[in-house]
Amino acid sequence: MLAFLVAHIRSANDLALLMAVIDAPYRWWDADRVRRELGIAPAQARASLERLVAANVLDIRITEHVRYQFRPATTEVADVLREFATAFRADRGAVTDAVLTDGAGGARES
Repeated sequence: MLAFLVAHIRSANDLALLMAVIDAPYRWWDADRVRRELGIAPAQARASLERLVAANVLDIRITEHVRYQFRPATTEVADVLREFATAFRADRGAVTDAVLTDGAGGARES
């Protein structure tokens, strides 16, 4: 689980967005909704959304806006994310530190 998250989650914004989409699996998101609900600037929101698409976590639809919805590509990815969400809720600080630091314990760049 940790290897998957470390490979795809680059910032606190990515982490906040990941939890939001896991917690609202039927909601469609766009950069403006992410800005309104999570306070992430639109350019950063788009970058985080695209990283989650590249990680096969989100489905993408093109309408009047580009919209994204939680829909992992495989059951394995879905299982990893459910396990992650449970661990995150149990110990947010420890999970955040584990995901957002490199193997040497230093903070990763976004």
